[in-house]
Amino acid sequence: MVRCWKWAVPALALAGIGCGKEAESGPKVVGHVQINGQPCRPVSVMDFELLFKSTGDGPVGKSYAASVEEDGTFTFHGAIGKGVPPGHYKVVINGAVVEANGKPTRRFLATFMDKNTPLVVDVTNDTRAIIIDLEKKTVEAS
Repeated sequence: MVRCWKWAVPALALAGIGCGKEAESGPKVVGHVQINGQPCRPVSVMDFELLFKSTGDGPVGKSYAASVEEDGTFTFHGAIGKGVPPGHYKVVINGAVVEANGKPTRRFLATFMDKNTPLVVDVTNDTRAIIIDLEKKTVEAS
């Protein structure tokens, strides 16, 4: 009986690893953040977080962080660098931004936190880019 379990546990572990990697692939989504159609950028990329958090369709309970650049552009590479799995995601933003007039603002912080964010996006295998407008509270995917 002990011999059977010796091989069963590693086999199940390997089977789980293979399934997980397949589910973790999809498009690498790029985009930028705007305020009322004007480009904006984070005050500090070190203190700025942009996340896709799954809402049920797609990978359950998963979140994916974007690589955010100083100019406000971002890329979602996915958990293992093979893109974001298709699904329905809420978009969470934490951090101050610099408006088009050059002034930093924290006025959007409460609006786009995890529990409050009105932003949702459907990622499909065809999704390549998204534009997030903080003032309009919209996400456009293409």
